[in-house]
Amino acid sequence: YALRGLAMGPLGWDIWLLREAMRGIGTKESILTEILLGRSVADIRLLQDAYHHVTRRNLVEDVKMFLMALSANRPPDTNPVDHAQVAKDVDALYHAGEAKFGTDE
Repeated sequence: YALRGLAMGPLGWDIWLLREAMRGIGTKESILTEILLGRSVADIRLLQDAYHHVTRRNLVEDVKMFLMALSANRPPDTNPVDHAQVAKDVDALYHAGEAKFGTDE
């Protein structure tokens, strides 16, 4: 696979992996997660356009489970972080659980 990935380039390789992840029975969620969830809004749009160009299909329709990650309604990555709101959210989640960090696993 390494030579194929090098020959295709990063964007082509991502498109190939997306198609492979959705081919056949079931999906390979770990591949979809790796490719889609850590990307910026601009990267997601580029993936959508390239996927459509190669497959003539809509990536959002093909990956309904990850619709939120692909949504154009995500805020831009350049928005400033509200650290006070982050602290409030962490506190709310902490108290909504068993008031402790981590798990018992």
